[in-house]
Amino acid sequence: LGSIVSQEALNAGICAAVHPECECDTTCFMRATVKSLAGATAVWSALGFTHGNLNCDNLRLDGSLLDLNVASFIDAYDPFYSPNMLDEEGIYSFG
Repeated sequence: LGSIVSQEALNAGICAAVHPECECDTTCFMRATVKSLAGATAVWSALGFTHGNLNCDNLRLDGSLLDLNVASFIDAYDPFYSPNMLDEEGIYSFG
């Protein structure tokens, strides 16, 4: 029971800190998080930011993008550009 209470307290604290407007409503919190992450990803992509592996462990609930290990900016649109030098198959290409 203690871990359930602790998890609920953690969830409430995160919700209050990140999206206080949601008043700890889970649906509101998830929608706000997705909207924030989608907006951040769209803006960075529009600026030519490329990330070699933008997945869930590189994103934060507040909409921040982290883990810039394999990342760069491209000067001109190139759908085949990949910032990952080991990506010979183009799995992480911009386009």
